[in-house]
Amino acid sequence: MPPLIYLSRTENLCSCRLAELREPLQYKAFVFPETSKGSYIAALIHSPDNQLSFSRAGDGKWIWLPLYTAYEDCSYSDGLLYAITLMGAIHAFDIDGPVIMRKIVMGMMLNDMIDCTCIVHAPWGDLLNVQRIVEVEEDANVGSADRVTNEIKIKKVDTRAKKT
Repeated sequence: MPPLIYLSRTENLCSCRLAELREPLQYKAFVFPETSKGSYIAALIHSPDNQLSFSRAGDGKWIWLPLYTAYEDCSYSDGLLYAITLMGAIHAFDIDGPVIMRKIVMGMMLNDMIDCTCIVHAPWGDLLNVQRIVEVEEDANVGSADRVTNEIKIKKVDTRAKKT
């Protein structure tokens, strides 16, 4: 099996090795620049239950955020690791302090059938929640169902946390 990603240590580059993980364990992998430090952060959404872990360049270890699950996507900006669940809840983890703190930035959105959700930093600096809303169309003759996109929702996220 080919490696997921290699990040080697050369001067200030990341020393994380995601290649050691097996395919069934990972869902998504990310590498984010820490421009203020001239370094990198790697984040991984993984089994069990789409949990989140991250590592900084040169740390040589992963930090697992085990109490929170069902993440679909993540992003990083200015010391905050943002993660979004399939139901649209956005959590912000302050990973620069001595203790990692989680804040709920946006609660779950339960009124739509969401097939895909992403968190995006817009070029102008805003944080956006992008969701694909689907409808399931069943074909009784074939015995299968298709997901049809009804709508793409893009919402600006108020990054001031609602609660801890």
